[in-house]
Amino acid sequence: MCKNEGGQPGNNNARKWWKLDGLIIGYKLLEWMRKKSYTDLYMEEFFYMDNDYPINVETKLMDADETELYNRKTMDKYGFKTQKSVKEFFEKNDMSLEESFSTLYSKALKIQEMKLKKGASIKKLDSGTVKFILMNCHGWVDRQDNTTKGEKIDNMIQVEILKPKKD
Repeated sequence: MCKNEGGQPGNNNARKWWKLDGLIIGYKLLEWMRKKSYTDLYMEEFFYMDNDYPINVETKLMDADETELYNRKTMDKYGFKTQKSVKEFFEKNDMSLEESFSTLYSKALKIQEMKLKKGASIKKLDSGTVKFILMNCHGWVDRQDNTTKGEKIDNMIQVEILKPKKD
């Protein structure tokens, strides 16, 4: 649907992303993530396998031009004839024109995190893989607490052996 139209970044003909692109793709992503399946949780699959968007489309959509919602070329691409038809579509589908792709993407990340935790807790997903993903994609940290009331624990234990006195 949204192939890279026009070549390399920096090229005047390179694909320009608009707010409407971000909203429609963002809401599609949320709908896809909300499926009850534990196999639909990798957003790269949504972007690149299921929809064939260009590489790094999520970054480009976060930088989309937010100044013009009703870009004629973008409206035509999605089949909207008028600004009113865009508004009606969003109202009918309980979507907000006030959102941004960044907000929708953040919501999708939270859904992904929740699905990972739930999937591991009910043994639908491998806990080691889930831990790896949570640490690398969601900022989780595996840390051991080596302190006691703020003080470092001294790992050296001194043992003094006393010889009993003979009377």
